Amino acid sequence: MRNSLRSLREKSQEFVIFAFKFLILDVMKNLIIVVFTIFFISCNSDKTFYSNTHYFEASNWKKDEQISFEMLIEDIECDYSIELIIDHLITYQFSTFLLGLNIIAPDGNIRQTDYEINFRNKEREFIGERIENYQKFNYVAIPKISFNQTGIYQLNFKHYMPFEVLHGIYALTLNMQKKD
Repeated sequence: MRNSLRSLREKSQEFVIFAFKFLILDVMKNLIIVVFTIFFISCNSDKTFYSNTHYFEASNWKKDEQISFEMLIEDIECDYSIELIIDHLITYQFSTFLLGLNIIAPDGNIRQTDYEINFRNKEREFIGERIENYQKFNYVAIPKISFNQTGIYQLNFKHYMPFEVLHGIYALTLNMQKKD
């Protein structure tokens, strides 16, 4: 009986050791998966090449006020995307926003694009994220753009609303990302 108890005790200890080793291996495997996942996400998630924000004095954008962003383009082998974040007050009275963009290349060539951006849905509710007394509206202005020369590019924005002073525009953010 004593031998069988000793044998049972030894087998129990072996089982506990085996289970402990298995548990450690399982935890290590999961830890490795988590580390590689975090590494992969951190390497691929934020490809922001350029980001800058212009804040409007008293949330007013004057008709003759041109908003300019400048950036150095060195990599002409990849494509980029241009996203705008327009922060406007919840008191902004219009459904649409008329915006012009001129991209001036280092050699002086100009690409011009005009936008009619809808800030409201069909139910006349603002689109985007509400933060306190303003609305944050994301807009992909150019999903894919390439540049054919290196150097300083200038992106100029003007509003084309039919008012000398457009009330309610708080900030304009330009984000450029490198595309795969």
